[in-house]
Amino acid sequence: MIPGNPVKSIGLMRWVYSRKNAKTKQWTKQSGRWLQRLIQLMNAWIIRRPASLTKLPPLERTQWTFSLNANEERESNYHYGKYITAINIHSNDKGPGDGNNKMTPPRGHLAKASQHSYHPRLAEIMAKLKITTRKQGIDNAVEYEVTPEQAKALSKCLKEIKKNNNWMSSRIMAKIEAFDFFRQKDPSTNLLIIAESVFYLEIVAVAFDEW
Repeated sequence: MIPGNPVKSIGLMRWVYSRKNAKTKQWTKQSGRWLQRLIQLMNAWIIRRPASLTKLPPLERTQWTFSLNANEERESNYHYGKYITAINIHSNDKGPGDGNNKMTPPRGHLAKASQHSYHPRLAEIMAKLKITTRKQGIDNAVEYEVTPEQAKALSKCLKEIKKNNNWMSSRIMAKIEAFDFFRQKDPSTNLLIIAESVFYLEIVAVAFDEW
């Protein structure tokens, strides 16, 4: 977006579109050139139909719902419970710098709860690649450049996921069912999947290849 300055992380994104208050160290609301950059970004993502295409059928929006299976729900709720417990402990201690609290930061538990709701193997992949909220400051790896060692570990994990339908999860099957539904209505239908985790999208790619 800025010549010679690729934005590859959340931190860089913040510096491009906002700034910190020198006294409070808090990120401020956009203003000046920071606000102009944000407007330019938003304009690039706003899709408008040309006037010559106004006779096309209206856009169709369908909400697709699903439920987690018993195992997914149990694991996700377990880590969410740990998150709530950690929140209560952190609210009663002296603060993150006192050295007395050795528990995983609350966001780590919340991230695991989210990961288990996406796919049973996602938390395992994050652990094997040694990507944590404590070190990287990210929940589900919205953006992350893997090292050669991590790429090798990820490839091994994905090979295991291909076996015995390990790619299946409630969330992924809901996507496949939705895609099949619309493909039956229109064989030319294409699919765009957006998710918080790039590693979850790796599992989704395996799922559609295997389906």
